Amino acid sequence: MGSSETAFAHVVLAILDTSKGFTSASLQAVQAAAKLTVLFVDDASVEGSQLDSKVGKVKSELEGKALPEVAFAEETVPYGDGKTSVALGEVAEAVDADVLVLSSAEVHAHRLDANLLAEFVPCAVLILP
Repeated sequence: MGSSETAFAHVVLAILDTSKGFTSASLQAVQAAAKLTVLFVDDASVEGSQLDSKVGKVKSELEGKALPEVAFAEETVPYGDGKTSVALGEVAEAVDADVLVLSSAEVHAHRLDANLLAEFVPCAVLILP
C-alpha cells in the first residue's frame, strides 16, 4: 500500500482505562485510515477520572505524525456489565466507522465482552496485543 492510499475510510481507536497510549501496532492501523476517531472510555464506577490527562497525552503523541483527519470522543460507562461494548458500537455506528481498533488486554481483563462486541459493533473489529 502506498503512502497516499488508505485502506479504511474511518477508523475508531478505542482507548480504555488500562491503555497507556499508542502501540506500534495501533499506530500502523491508524495510518491506514482516511479519518480517525480516538475514543476514550472511562470507568464510571471509579472516582477521580483521569480522562483529561489521557486525552492530553494522546494528543501530544499524535502531534507531528502524518496522520489523517483526527477527532476525539469520550464515553463514561461502568466496566464489566456489557455497557462498554455497547458504547463502542454506538460510537462506531455514529461515525460510520469501517474498523474499530482496540487492545486485547481490555478483553482479557473483562472490561469488554467479545460476544457483545460482535453483536453491537457494526463494523470490523481489530483486536491488537
